[in-house]
Amino acid sequence: MLSVLNIGKAYANRVLFSNLSFKIDARDRIALIGANGSGKTTLLDILAGEASPDSGQIFKQRNVTIGYLKQDIRPSSEKQLLQEVLSATAAINTRAHRITVIQEALSEKNGEDDHEKLLRELGVLQSAHEAAGGYDVEHEAKAILSGLGFKQEDFHRPLSDFSGGWLMRAALSRLLLVRPDMLLLDEPTNHLDIEACVWFEKYLAAYRGTVIVTSHDREFLNRVVRKVLSIEPGEVIQHRGNYDEYLIAREQELETKQSAAIRQEKEIQREMLFVDRFRFKATKARQVQSRLKHIEKIQRIALPRATKKIHFSFPEPPRSGKEAISLKHVDKSYDTHVVYRDLNLVLERDLTAPVRRLCSRYWPGYCPSNMANV
Repeated sequence: MLSVLNIGKAYANRVLFSNLSFKIDARDRIALIGANGSGKTTLLDILAGEASPDSGQIFKQRNVTIGYLKQDIRPSSEKQLLQEVLSATAAINTRAHRITVIQEALSEKNGEDDHEKLLRELGVLQSAHEAAGGYDVEHEAKAILSGLGFKQEDFHRPLSDFSGGWLMRAALSRLLLVRPDMLLLDEPTNHLDIEACVWFEKYLAAYRGTVIVTSHDREFLNRVVRKVLSIEPGEVIQHRGNYDEYLIAREQELETKQSAAIRQEKEIQREMLFVDRFRFKATKARQVQSRLKHIEKIQRIALPRATKKIHFSFPEPPRSGKEAISLKHVDKSYDTHVVYRDLNLVLERDLTAPVRRLCSRYWPGYCPSNMANV
């Protein structure tokens, strides 16, 4: 589907990656990972055709379509949400209009030659329209929007009414509706809640195209991807498997390289001991020079980037008084949606019953049966 051959990209003196080669096949599920600033978004820009590599080439099969979801989404239209999503299917809409025109022309019963020609074109268009899902495109658009968390009353709201996170969901809905051959997704789960993320994972499991995704959601990557492309300092690592399997393989590789680096360093030290001992002895001059040349030819083993680990602990808090929390006449709402109004509550230490009553009243179904003491 798409091949990348020895591409490189740098900004000023900072090299993001070099001599990067890999192949993307149909229905691949690839996680693109790396430290912040390693060039993940730049690589997605290059694959999408929005940026050019400094070196190397990209070969794409003819007629392969690519959809790209960026992190930063801004409203670019005053259309209503559903209209904006449906506008992504311009080709489908054009084909539907042409089908209508041909059907009207056929009903007028023009000349026989023209009639046969129109019938053939109509057959081709209808087959293509059906394959593209054109006959139920609006139904599919509504299903995608609902899956990503939009309510029916949102369908006719202008796009400018929505916040950045919801704009990202709208942009994702447009991409999923047109079903490109390849989806490039830059942090798609940043603004998805649990329900939308579960729906999205199921959608990707059934998706017939290729997916390349960056995400900080480890569980999402484990459930979605089958390959990992990791941009590391000085190299790009490719691994077949999910994210956790990549971490295990990388840890094993690090241990192997560390052992090899230790053996190499011991060898160099042995050679240097000989050189230092006989550096000024004429009868050993040839051997000293030979060992110096040998040391110069040794290619030092470069260890992979080690992820820094942070260790911290929380001190034991002092015991609170009898009254832990007191709420008086508290209101909370989001626009017109009232979460609660005039809430009065006192929570005392070691009393769980008030918490259960609060949950059952305001959040039915979300209160655990075995709640720890307050």
